[in-house]
Amino acid sequence: MNTYFSIRSYSKNFRSHYHEYHQLVLPLHGVIDIRVGKFSGLVGIGDCVIIRAGEFHGFSAHEAARFIVVDMENIPDNILHASEEKITIDSALLSFTQFLEQQLNSQINQAVEQCAFDLFYQLLGQQKDNNRIDCVIT
Repeated sequence: MNTYFSIRSYSKNFRSHYHEYHQLVLPLHGVIDIRVGKFSGLVGIGDCVIIRAGEFHGFSAHEAARFIVVDMENIPDNILHASEEKITIDSALLSFTQFLEQQLNSQINQAVEQCAFDLFYQLLGQQKDNNRIDCVIT
């Protein structure tokens, strides 16, 4: 399986399934109601939901909502071992997803998509686990 980006929309009908690869869902417009792992709730712009390989998940969304979905064989360790399935992404990755939306709507070619993925992976690797509590006392 090759890694790839897509822009998707879903229906209000709740659907569920699993797959043998990791998947990230990053909202562009609107929200998605998703259940995965210990998380059940809404995911909106500025969030990323992490669906690890083999994890059963269910979802529904308004038809007008749009999402960047990234199917990946491997994900950075900070994402693989994140304490929650929903994380807040930083402004650099959020801006990049907006750029990526424009590229995907412009019939991105394979070489550009590979470069975009390399940069996406680097930005993803810099995300902080904003749900982890730092126990260091200064």
